[in-house]
Formats: sequence, structure tokens, C-alpha cells
Amino acid sequence: MNYTVRAAARATGVTEGRLRTWERRYGIPKPARSTTGRRLYDDDDLAMIRRMVALTDAGVSAAEVAEAVFAESAAGSIPLETPSVPVAPDDPAVAALVTAARALDERDVVATLDRAIATHGWPDVFDRVIFPALRLTGDAWERGKLLPAHEHFLSELLRRTVMTEVARTPLSETGTPVVLACPPAERHDQGLLGLWLALRSAGMHVIYLGSDVPKEALLAVIEQVRPAAVVLIAIASTSRAEMAIAARAVTTARGGPRVYLGGPAVEAGDGVAELLGVRLPPSLREAAATVAAGVSVG
Repeated sequence: MNYTVRAAARATGVTEGRLRTWERRYGIPKPARSTTGRRLYDDDDLAMIRRMVALTDAGVSAAEVAEAVFAESAAGSIPLETPSVPVAPDDPAVAALVTAARALDERDVVATLDRAIATHGWPDVFDRVIFPALRLTGDAWERGKLLPAHEHFLSELLRRTVMTEVARTPLSETGTPVVLACPPAERHDQGLLGLWLALRSAGMHVIYLGSDVPKEALLAVIEQVRPAAVVLIAIASTSRAEMAIAARAVTTARGGPRVYLGGPAVEAGDGVAELLGVRLPPSLREAAATVAAGVSVG
């Protein structure tokens, strides 16, 4: 049986907007299309949606849930019952940041972040506080418990703090540079910012291009500066295809810089084998160490 997006929303208790967000961000579910382009969900799609809801409600991030549901679907083993999922306790600063974002309280966000930085230091504050807070805020938005404006509010204040720290960190222009970029259409660059700060703090020459970098622009920069390495970071699973295209283009470019790939998009869904490059570990500190070691060897 086929369902329109409205019928699928009613059958699963998920808003139409959330269904479209999951499809856009994570490629799940993948409804068929009518001849007029309307989404048509089937019973398997509804099972995947209900599984997504159950796991996200258990506290698992939507990106991790999408990966798990893809794997279950491929194996034909999406369970009817959802087991309890143990969730590791977060640093108290994570919940405090989300609460402050909901209140649109800039003073509280800044104070909480300052305390977290003093406690953990750079770059560990990314793994312990910043990334978990961004995931929690994004998941709350998808559940309709926060507005998109709340997520943007927190993201921009976090960005301001990181950029201020980058500006304080001495600039190094010695050695062969490392280029950092997000592939086309990928606008979530918080992980890339963190890596910029970590590598710059290690005294490396870093050229930061930011989010949504066209393949042609990336190749032009490679031609100009002949970097030792190019790092591509992507969050959304829908960015995986563009990441694969960019990674292949960089790998085959003249000079052949080493390619590193990071972010949830690397391991999400099918087609991972098509990505050419060294996978970075999820920890920011470990990712920075991997790039630094590879560049020094190269």
C-alpha cells in the first residue's frame, strides 16, 4: 500500500516537516515518487520511520540512528520491538547549553561555554561539550521541541567563540599547507572549524575554505598552493555523493595530495567504499593527530 507524506505522517506520528528533514539530511526513508513528483511511502518506509522515532526517543542521535536503520533494512531485520538503548551521561554543560539556547540567553550560553573550556580545554571541549550540544539541539529541533532559530542561535555563538580562539592562535605559514573544506551543499562546518583550531594550535600551516566549497574552486586552490593534504568534512548523509566526487577529483589532481575524510556522512548508509581517502576518527583530538602524523610522514 502507498501513502502520501500526509498519510505517512498520520500513520507514524511524525510531522511532515520532520519526514522531509530526515530524507534530506540522512536519506531515510527513500519514498518512491509518483509521475507528478509526489512522495509515495510504502509499509517498509513506515517501519523504518517508526524505528527512527523509537531510537531517537531513546536518546540516540538521528545520524547514528539512520546508519543503524539502513543496516537493519539491508539485512531485512528491522525489529518490531525496540530494545532499550543505553545512553552515556553527557557533561552537564551539554544540557545547560541547550537550555540556554531554548531561552535565547546569550549571556548564559557564553558563561556555560567559558566554564566548559576552562574545565576541558581546547580541543577536548569539542568532543565533550560542543559536538554533543549541537547533536542534542538538532535532534530536539527534528522532534519539534526546539525551533530552527534556537539551533542557529547556539551554532552562531559557538562559531563566534571558536573563531575568536582561532584569531588568538598564532598563524603559521611555514611548511606545506593543509586545506580544509566541506563538499558542495554541506553547510555544517563546526567540525571543520574545530579541526582548523586544533591543527593551527599544533603549529601547522592551514588554509581554511569553510562550508559548501565547489569542486572546481577546491581544485583551483590545490593547483595554486600544492597542499600536503586536503581534509573534507561532511555531516549530512545527503552530502556523501558530493564528498565522493570531490575526494576522487582531489585524489586524481596533479600533485596528488593526501585526502582525509571525516564526519558522519563518511560512514552513513551505502556507498562508503566509493569514498577515496583516509577515514578520520570521530574524536577531534585524534583526527588532528592523524592529519598531523600523515603530513609529517608525507
